[in-house]
Amino acid sequence: MQGFRGFAHIKNLTPEEKTLCDRVFRGPINIGQSYSSTSGKEKKLVRTNLLSEQDGKLDFASPYLRALYLQRRWGSTIRPIIPPQDFKSFLRGTFTNMNAEAIRNSYCIGTDERLLERAWQMEFYRAATQVLPANVLISPDVGTYWGSSGYMDFFVDDNRSWAIELLRDGEKAKEWAIIDIRHPGLPNNNPEYSADRHWINVYCQENWKSVIIEDKDERVEVKLMGSNYETFTKL
Repeated sequence: MQGFRGFAHIKNLTPEEKTLCDRVFRGPINIGQSYSSTSGKEKKLVRTNLLSEQDGKLDFASPYLRALYLQRRWGSTIRPIIPPQDFKSFLRGTFTNMNAEAIRNSYCIGTDERLLERAWQMEFYRAATQVLPANVLISPDVGTYWGSSGYMDFFVDDNRSWAIELLRDGEKAKEWAIIDIRHPGLPNNNPEYSADRHWINVYCQENWKSVIIEDKDERVEVKLMGSNYETFTKL
């Protein structure tokens, strides 16, 4: 973690820099909005590679730095000692540890008023680190490492080899078909997936209080409990 540029600067942020990073943590912001006043301090965060300019918006330079900022700013994460028994346990535990209020109030939305895929990626990463022991690493954006034509969102190593790609409302389903997260109110019909890919549907329920996780074997409702405890209900 300390090998990332921007790591050292996180420990010495000024109050103004913390305010900006707090805004960016809630979701990428327009560069014009962030550079309007004390531009020198904002540009310093880009020069130190804590933040970066991406498609006209200001965001953290990597998911690792975002997670590290969360830890430094609001406290450390208690990691479990025993890893999840299997992929299903990992997935259900991750969604259980998601924060429904943070998702519901996120500013990281598109013109259709739905959460952007990036918002799900950040919350998934944060919640997943609370499910995995400290010696089991989850790596983001690893598609190029495996020679893929696109970016795989996450890879859990330690002989587990869990490859995870998050979709938003079925987008790119024919290219990536791992976990399809659906906005509340969308139809619960199965999209057309390639036959050679394992698929999982996640249907978000009203007010993001729970999700229904469906695969070819079963449907399970999981309540989003933040960092409290796991609650599963078979349907």
